[in-house]
Amino acid sequence: MGSYKMKKTNKHLIKLICAIFTLALICAIPSFFNPQSVVKAAQNVGVFTFKLPESYLEEVNGTQIDLRLYKLANHNVNEGFTSLPQYASLNFESITADTTANELAVKASEAARFLDVSTWDDADSKNADKEISFIAGEEPELYVDYGLYLICIKDFKVGENVYESLPYLLSMPTYEEIPGQGTQTDDSPSVTLKITKSLPDNDYSDYETRITQDTSFSFSQVLTGDSILKLVIPCISIGLAALAIVVAILFKRKKI
Repeated sequence: MGSYKMKKTNKHLIKLICAIFTLALICAIPSFFNPQSVVKAAQNVGVFTFKLPESYLEEVNGTQIDLRLYKLANHNVNEGFTSLPQYASLNFESITADTTANELAVKASEAARFLDVSTWDDADSKNADKEISFIAGEEPELYVDYGLYLICIKDFKVGENVYESLPYLLSMPTYEEIPGQGTQTDDSPSVTLKITKSLPDNDYSDYETRITQDTSFSFSQVLTGDSILKLVIPCISIGLAALAIVVAILFKRKKI
């Protein structure tokens, strides 16, 4: 009788383990069918989608937009920014959630001067980490490693209007505070390029003057929690499945 109860108990345990195994596989399946999200998380890669300000779209539609990204620092969740060796003197480690927009503008100016990209040079293409051209109205995607970037946009003219942009800092991934929703992390952000129309009464001949007059600078700080979850959840599921298999084998051996 005791042996019968033990066999019955073992059967119930094996059924329970099989149920756990099935549940673990179900949890992991979405990642198997969407491997890109796992690869992105594992390799710390995100994607920017670029677009122009809505207010300019109609008047510049069809115009070619050229931009370049220069990577300045790496990033991870524990250490924050780590300047690339060639930019160590610029100390991007000092950038935190408390860094103001004006301080970031100055930091971008320092980086632009250091890289000698304060003024667009068509011949400088080889020095950029990423370069892309697209037609105004399109929203191209650009995959980049996690980190801090200097983005430079080529000035362009449509009719009598000149559209300009100062080099500024851009992070991957980004996050923003949304009232009532807390902090939102994004490793596939939609980026509205910081382009302004030059007005006749604005003297922007001096670069430093442009920095003090331009109030469009902003910076999205970096978090990686959302991307980490994309990798951790399937890993946990696979681990549970493996554990269930091991336990089932052990029970089977004990039964024999």
